[in-house]
Amino acid sequence: MVFPLAKLLALGAKQASRHVANFVKGRAKNNERFKSWLVKSAGWYHTVVTKSRRRFQGIENVKEVKPLSEQLAIDLGVELLGDTVTILCAVFIFVFIEARSSKHKEEEEKLKYEEMKSLKQLVVFQSIELENQAAKLREFERIFNGSTMYSQTSDRVMAEFSDNDGESDNTR
Repeated sequence: MVFPLAKLLALGAKQASRHVANFVKGRAKNNERFKSWLVKSAGWYHTVVTKSRRRFQGIENVKEVKPLSEQLAIDLGVELLGDTVTILCAVFIFVFIEARSSKHKEEEEKLKYEEMKSLKQLVVFQSIELENQAAKLREFERIFNGSTMYSQTSDRVMAEFSDNDGESDNTR
């Protein structure tokens, strides 16, 4: 579901950037200052590309490149401008999506951290409660195993009785 939606959004963004690029192209062709800038930038681009191609083909000494005519330079400059606008729109969309995704991931991490923190606190509270229960159990065991008044008295009487029996046997 997400992939077709993303594909549709990318296609829409591409179409929108084409309209923006065409608008900029139309304005560029009518403005003399912008037209001269386009001719200069297209001429520079043509020179760099031509020299690069020739060096790639093995021609080392490229001294001069034949300049483009004004109309070809304007067309090339407008195409470069349109491509630049399209690329900038794509980069903007990518950065926007990544920022949104990053924010979503941060929120998930924060929720996981809070959940882990609450679970750790619960473990600590359970440990304390377990220690309290163990102490109460030891107290009950101590009480049950003979620390009552009756058992202490009967133990003492039995000990005295056994001591008196031993003494009476010795005196006879």
